[in-house]
Amino acid sequence: MSTVSTPTSSVADTRRKQSRRDEAIRKKIEGELARKRTISLANTKKKTTKNEGRKGTVAALKPSPALTVPESITVSDASQLCAAKRTDCVLVVDDEEGLSGIFTAKDLAFRVTAEGLDPRTTPVSAIMTRGPMVTRDTTSATDALQLMVSRGFRHLPVCNEDGNVVGLLDITKVFHEALEKVERSSSASQKLYNALEGVQSELGANIAANPQAVAMLAYVEALRDKTALPDLTTVMDSRTRPAMVSPKSTVRDAAKLMKENRTTSVCVMENAGPGLPPRIAGIFTSKDIVLRVIAAGLEPGRCSVVRVMTPHPDVAPPTMTVHDALKKMYTGHYLNLPVVEDDGRLVAIVDVLKLTYATLEQMSAMSAQAGDEEHAGPMWGKFFDSIAQDDNESVMSGSNLPPDPNSPGLPRSPSAMPNPHHSITISEVYPHDSASVVDEDAPTQNGAMSALAPADVFVDDGTYVFKFRTPSGRTHRFQARHDNYENLREIVTGKLALDPFFLPKVSIGSDETVPPPSHEDFALMYMDSEGDSVTITADHDVTDAVRVARASKQDRVMLIIQGGQGWEAGSAEGEKEAKVQAQAALEVVKELEKPDVEPVPFVPPSVLALADDKVLGIPRDLLLPASVGALAVAIIGVFIISRITK
Repeated sequence: MSTVSTPTSSVADTRRKQSRRDEAIRKKIEGELARKRTISLANTKKKTTKNEGRKGTVAALKPSPALTVPESITVSDASQLCAAKRTDCVLVVDDEEGLSGIFTAKDLAFRVTAEGLDPRTTPVSAIMTRGPMVTRDTTSATDALQLMVSRGFRHLPVCNEDGNVVGLLDITKVFHEALEKVERSSSASQKLYNALEGVQSELGANIAANPQAVAMLAYVEALRDKTALPDLTTVMDSRTRPAMVSPKSTVRDAAKLMKENRTTSVCVMENAGPGLPPRIAGIFTSKDIVLRVIAAGLEPGRCSVVRVMTPHPDVAPPTMTVHDALKKMYTGHYLNLPVVEDDGRLVAIVDVLKLTYATLEQMSAMSAQAGDEEHAGPMWGKFFDSIAQDDNESVMSGSNLPPDPNSPGLPRSPSAMPNPHHSITISEVYPHDSASVVDEDAPTQNGAMSALAPADVFVDDGTYVFKFRTPSGRTHRFQARHDNYENLREIVTGKLALDPFFLPKVSIGSDETVPPPSHEDFALMYMDSEGDSVTITADHDVTDAVRVARASKQDRVMLIIQGGQGWEAGSAEGEKEAKVQAQAALEVVKELEKPDVEPVPFVPPSVLALADDKVLGIPRDLLLPASVGALAVAIIGVFIISRITK
């Protein structure tokens, strides 16, 4: 098959056909499992406890039922169970029904397909991660979610007080339930800003004379900046660069590329014609490997991706907000979203976990409290505690009750606490990760029943929030390692590459294109406590910048970008172009101010004198009194005559 284009059928028809094929695979699998009768298709039932739904606990987050399998089951049978139950995370139990391991669709793609193992003979015990970290259903929800973020988990098993698995916590599903609160907060602040902006336009220059009005506008503008919905460009960096394969590539080659790029998806590209960029023919993910390859019994080394990919996937422009992208992915039931420019170029693939973390960073900016140095960083306690509260309550309010410190729990194990000296670096965290990917190459030290760290222990996840403004005026906020200069510079470089300042420009007065300045020619700086600009050139400089920010009660480091000589030339060209445009605008204004017609001279109305006419020889001004007098005489005469006749 040389092409995967469908000129005679619509995209919707193609997707419906693919959905019908997936359903046929699931029905076939369910029939095979029913004949084998080796394991029940039922999920682990959630056991109701007295603490279920208690506000501020993990139980209040409503963990999903967990699918459990024995250690002896083969990877092929486990994949069929995943396909039948529509899940991508499975818990493994031993002969005594105790939790012994965990594996995900990513593990099946990386450790089975990419390595060339036979799924029909390989037991899940050979590819699972033993002794996964778990949480109790009575544990503080904030502590559990903080642990998942700091360790890069997407899934976290939940146990009850008896040690039995009662559910599985998925941070992306938990987050989606509270996403509308972020949108309401952003919409309210934008409406307030628009209202005050209208007042400002009405008052004009007189508003500067009112310091209270100026202060209110500044406050609302700062509030709008905090609650503004970021777009996908704020999360696009070197780690979101798309992995691409051709339609003829094998499934095994695609799985190897996923493992090399530490991603769970690749885009299948086809030729769009001479002079045009390649276009997306489909997308292939680790979940497709589980359902359409392993569970279906296909050979990964001989099956091409065009047979098992999802054709014509949904795409998003870089200007789409992170919240809209998350809703799009949630509605479409997929975990990866290609980002495509207007000209059809594929520029990135974003995953649901990265977008979730990006929005959680925004929550940190919205809910971080000034003066709380110890928690300067990711803080979403109030946000997630509000999930079980009334939706009419404000996310920013401080009325949330703290978790009960007297709630029963297992003894806290120090091994379960995130160790700041052995934190997970950004390069070690995979998209869609669960507890099965932490320290993949090293034996785990956490027991199956490890508990979480106490709430009063500050968890340093090794990252901090950084913020900077591009030459075109765009503001970027991101989270990066606070001890890695190369990582920080790489992220900044990736965001600058998408800035309009670095696009080719047409020279004023000619049709020649002016080459843009290099987005890699810059120096990073920060402002220290004495007000001096300090250049960042090494890891210890990044650490010093974070230390200064924490000491000044700031929840982020404000970076200063100093460009090279090419930037100055670009700025000069931009100023020149701005002056030309301003002059042209001034000419237009002058033209509009010219009167279209000559003004008509004002002529005062003339006063007309009334003629001094007479009626029957009587002047007009005496006519009425004379009439009244005559009438009175007539009445008196009639009265006298009537008296005489009597």
